[in-house]
Amino acid sequence: MQKLLDAQVGYWDYNVVTYLTQERGLPLPLLRQAHDKGYLRMLSSDVGIAASQVARTVGIKLLLASGLLSPEKKLPAIVYRPILFGFPGNDAVEFRRLPGESYGPKALRHGSVLMPWRWNEGKGTVALVEGLIDLLSLVAMGYEDEVIAVPGCRQWNHAWNPLLADRTVIIKFDPDGPGQAAAADLSSELQSEGIRAWVDCPKDGDINDVLLASLRRRVA
Repeated sequence: MQKLLDAQVGYWDYNVVTYLTQERGLPLPLLRQAHDKGYLRMLSSDVGIAASQVARTVGIKLLLASGLLSPEKKLPAIVYRPILFGFPGNDAVEFRRLPGESYGPKALRHGSVLMPWRWNEGKGTVALVEGLIDLLSLVAMGYEDEVIAVPGCRQWNHAWNPLLADRTVIIKFDPDGPGQAAAADLSSELQSEGIRAWVDCPKDGDINDVLLASLRRRVA
């Protein structure tokens, strides 16, 4: 994935940017910061162009060898998912499709997640959230302490516990059933290992929903 992420440095797709800024409420300067950190990359939202981008940078042989392209398929599934969320170290990438597209699951992940996404590293308390969009949403709302995002509510790796040493951790997973249960379990697990942690999940939707609601109130 390193070759693909490197090849897409500086590439911005209009439809992806429109979705992230208008439908998700994320400010463009923040997206630029995410791009600079290697967290955000884009393919073209035109499937034909995206296919050319992927074939040119990765190559058909490597696509087949990595499992990104099935022998019976003409195109790899990732070309239908132009939003690329790169993990620290480029060991893994999450490919996400735009809303309205119906080709398979909305997200595909390739590679091993060795480290979570981080922002404001080392500052103050640690907010632990689900997904990069929630991380960026919390930062967009002015959160200045560290934010760590995992790619799913059950995806915390306890090998990452040293990131939380001598810190206070606030778990802000999604307020649905799985998110609430995972937050409670993780809080107990961290506390059992001597890490100060408690749960403070948003009440109405996820953190991005909270951001969008705040933006609507500003307009009203």
